[in-house]
Amino acid sequence: MESGALRRDWQALITPIFAQMNAPDGSLIGKPRPGSPAPARPLREYTGTFRNDYHGPATIATNGESLILTIGPAPLSRPLAHWDGDVFTFTLVDENASPGTISKATFGPDRVTLEYYDGEGLGTFVR
Repeated sequence: MESGALRRDWQALITPIFAQMNAPDGSLIGKPRPGSPAPARPLREYTGTFRNDYHGPATIATNGESLILTIGPAPLSRPLAHWDGDVFTFTLVDENASPGTISKATFGPDRVTLEYYDGEGLGTFVR
């Protein structure tokens, strides 16, 4: 304000930047659930402990008719909801995940990739 007048509308400049930073994350945001999803395999086939050198271990366990993901030293437990075939979803809200964040958990024969943890390609956990 050296000149005594506002020369730039800073609020108009930074508001869209902060809105983007605070937006929910995940490739399924705003997408409807599949109307006729492919069935999941028997839930026991998804269970086990999966290792990841960067994030540490993740455990997938059954809880009745559903799956539970447990990860991290705290630990964080999140229910997994079936999406389509071998793809499940989970929600997160933390200092990095804004409300509305939806992550995919995509299972392969001996691994699971957690979309939320895969931003740098480090989100695959191997049995």
